[in-house]
Amino acid sequence: MRSHAEALVLSLLLIAGSTAWYALGDHPQHWDSAIHLSESLNANRLGTQFPASVLDQALNVSWYYPPFVSYVSIPVYRVLGESEFSGLQVMTLFLLVLALSVYGIGSTLFGKQAGLIAASLIIGCPIVLRYSHMFMLDLPLASMVSLSLYLLIRTASFEQRLPSLFLGLAMGCGILTKWTFPVFLLLPFLYAASGASRTPKVRARRITNCVLAILIGALIAAPWYLVHAIEIASSRAGVLGGGEETLAASLGYYVRIIPEQVSWILAPFVACGIILVMIRRRRQTALLLLAFVGGYFLLTLIGFKQPRFSIPLLPPLMVLAAAGLVSPIQDSQISGPAKRASMALLAALPLIVYVIISFVPAETSLGVQISKPLLSSSIAMVDGPVHADWKQSLIAETIERDRLNRRKNRAVVRVIPDYVFYNNATISYAAKLRHAPLTILGTTGFPLFTDYVLLKTGDNGEAGDSGDRTRLTNEILTELFAPPGMYRIVGRWNLPDGSDGILVAVEPKAVEHASGREVLENVRRHAAQFIGRYLKPLAGYSLAVDEVDSGSTLAGRVKSITVTADAAEAGDFTFNPVGMRVKDVKLTITDVMFDPWKLIGKDTLLLLSIGGLKVESFTITAPDLKRYAEESSSGSIRIDSLSISHGVVHIGGLSQGSGPAIQLDVRISSVGHENISFSFESVRIGIVPIPASLANILTSSFNPALKGLDMLSEVTIGKLSLENDRVRIGE
Repeated sequence: MRSHAEALVLSLLLIAGSTAWYALGDHPQHWDSAIHLSESLNANRLGTQFPASVLDQALNVSWYYPPFVSYVSIPVYRVLGESEFSGLQVMTLFLLVLALSVYGIGSTLFGKQAGLIAASLIIGCPIVLRYSHMFMLDLPLASMVSLSLYLLIRTASFEQRLPSLFLGLAMGCGILTKWTFPVFLLLPFLYAASGASRTPKVRARRITNCVLAILIGALIAAPWYLVHAIEIASSRAGVLGGGEETLAASLGYYVRIIPEQVSWILAPFVACGIILVMIRRRRQTALLLLAFVGGYFLLTLIGFKQPRFSIPLLPPLMVLAAAGLVSPIQDSQISGPAKRASMALLAALPLIVYVIISFVPAETSLGVQISKPLLSSSIAMVDGPVHADWKQSLIAETIERDRLNRRKNRAVVRVIPDYVFYNNATISYAAKLRHAPLTILGTTGFPLFTDYVLLKTGDNGEAGDSGDRTRLTNEILTELFAPPGMYRIVGRWNLPDGSDGILVAVEPKAVEHASGREVLENVRRHAAQFIGRYLKPLAGYSLAVDEVDSGSTLAGRVKSITVTADAAEAGDFTFNPVGMRVKDVKLTITDVMFDPWKLIGKDTLLLLSIGGLKVESFTITAPDLKRYAEESSSGSIRIDSLSISHGVVHIGGLSQGSGPAIQLDVRISSVGHENISFSFESVRIGIVPIPASLANILTSSFNPALKGLDMLSEVTIGKLSLENDRVRIGE
């Protein structure tokens, strides 16, 4: 314990430093950090999202970002509770892992003193400190890469069994931290695995340990990646490549930003240390050089470039620098006390930088001076705490209070601005912290499904020069102060950038100089046009509008709109002109709210919200389903046969272009009369059978099949049956 006392002191310093930083003001959340924090809350609430199993919930904490950091948050939240402070402590935990791993690498390769200096250097890097203050995946990635690199060294080229097993565990967690993890470990791993073996027995042990490490890592990471393989493959398309940079600029990008990442205060020491270690300790540098060079080269292949992506490159550099800096002291003939004093001074400099970076705010005069550019990079990027309350928590609380007063089970909130600290991600996180039943959306589809609108004066975070958000904000504000309007101010707040945040509720005013019957007739006429976007009647069509009472109709609310048809075509005809023939249709949307003034004054039905959906009757025949599958693909898909029986759709000879024919048996099931799910019972591609369980794993994230229903307070789907070449809903 005494031999590692310095590492323990360093750990306590980091914990105390992050706590003090938060207490002095911290930083507001932005787009990505709020998304990751929301996903960490999803992980902490596993088992609360019925009817999905805990395993399904664990594998779907996020479909886009690997979930390891969210999983690590669970014990922190259980001890400290769900809060932004707890999220910060999760990052502090990964900062500790990073510092201790770097300490371990340096100590193992170059001695304890080099390890301590390396750990001091890594926590003095401004880029590391910056991302230890926000809930992102880049610092955890660097931590897991460093931990894996340390364990790889401890395997002694895979001769040691226990470190090899731990390495497999760390690699699995690393791949579940961020998909770029292998980029930074590939060459060191291959180097360690390819070392010369003294005897056949040692060679066999090394091969066994190497394979075990790979298998353990694969078994840990495989479930999440298999479940989301299709989504990942489609979303990551185009990530590799040179991006907008030229080849030369791309290769030099991460070298150019190193001074800013480590600060010009530490950069000369780091450079001198690396030069010295290459002169005095070259034999021990191979693995660390491979870690940096291999990671650097592979990282340049990723088209999208950000300084934070290269944080995992810094640990091997800091260890090399530390080894070079301590080598003259270690090899000198000075006395023991003098050596210890020299080492203390060497360790003190990065710690002083740590204090400056962590506690000097950028907007202060000292912060401005320190952040001044030197050769296009800041002297040091300070990241001191700021007092900037963007009112997200207060906004979520205000919405909840108003929602309860309006007796709404849940509410949909439209966030118009996309400003860095004021957007739907940050508001969504604030609402999730309060367990508020709110769905937070942007501007797409506005104003349909809108109970509240959050606005911002001034800068709305426009992408490009479109100005759509500002235009929409101005339109709403104009209507807000020009009666009768359909908005009511719920709250208004001064924001840190000098703008105002304004929350309005959507509450249409009762129309005057019109009768309830006139409004109802106009609703009926325009509703047919709205329904026509999704359902084209072919025979036996009718549309009925039921009102609560005349007063409610005049105020823009009707009880239900029911559509029936003996035959029709269903689809989203705004995007695809091809519809699927359906029969025996009966659909009801309930608790419909609209703007009565626009209906009467401008002859426009502006739907604002729909409370519920009832699918009472719906029939699809096998020939119609086959025809739709082929026609909607513009002829690229061909199906030889399609039949329906015993709850299963049997598809034979499905092929795309000149590809092999695919045979599928797909079971369709109800999910509690609220949604529909599917599962494969058999899959065959050409003559090759594919395990149905694998197909179900690969497509599990697409279940339930009907998306977007969470915006409705109530969904009821009638009895589902698949028999006699028909998919039928209803008795």
